[in-house]
Amino acid sequence: MIEGPSWAQLDFAAKTTPEKIRLELMRGVTLYEKFSDLIETALNYSIGEMVKAKNIINPASQKKDRMDEDQLTLTLSGPLKGMGFDISHSTNVGGNCDIVVEGGSEMIWIGEAKIYSDYGKLMGGFQQLCDRYSSGMPNQNRCGMLIYFFAGQVAHVMEEWRKYVGDAREHLTSIDVAGNTLQFRTSEPHGATQVALNVLHMAVPLMHEPTDVAAPPKRGAA
Repeated sequence: MIEGPSWAQLDFAAKTTPEKIRLELMRGVTLYEKFSDLIETALNYSIGEMVKAKNIINPASQKKDRMDEDQLTLTLSGPLKGMGFDISHSTNVGGNCDIVVEGGSEMIWIGEAKIYSDYGKLMGGFQQLCDRYSSGMPNQNRCGMLIYFFAGQVAHVMEEWRKYVGDAREHLTSIDVAGNTLQFRTSEPHGATQVALNVLHMAVPLMHEPTDVAAPPKRGAA
């Protein structure tokens, strides 16, 4: 009988975020909080990869060539498939849900994705996520609100969005995400079940407006 590497050896060999997550999923994840934490870690990794490719996703000279919402969400989801998540796009969960990640024991994590244009559009997506798609069942009560930005001022917009959604939803509370001013969490009782519905609001900053392609500013008088 040929023995393979031990878990300890695999742990030592796993250096990147995808490798570490893939290893956790290979072991088997049965706790919903751990399942959801891994998804959020994976999404943060995927957001970082998208930001690196912002010049392709949001070409400065060709605004018409920008990716649309579906293309952005498929790009975001791709790395999670490679890590071993059962993730799908536009799957029916109470409606046409943008991101659905399923696990054992009926575990489900869902996400809604929007390109930012105004707070009203974001609110429509948030209402869909909370009041249409989410079941509010145990093991299905963590979600994500993914917000794509083609322009700047992302930290300010996220701060104002946090105030907006807090004012609009009577029983909603929000908390900081340590070390990340581009994210926050909200929690409120689900309308059907009263189970706490927890949503991570995640910005995806994709502005690409390089200044080195323009003529340099004129030098002032000496």
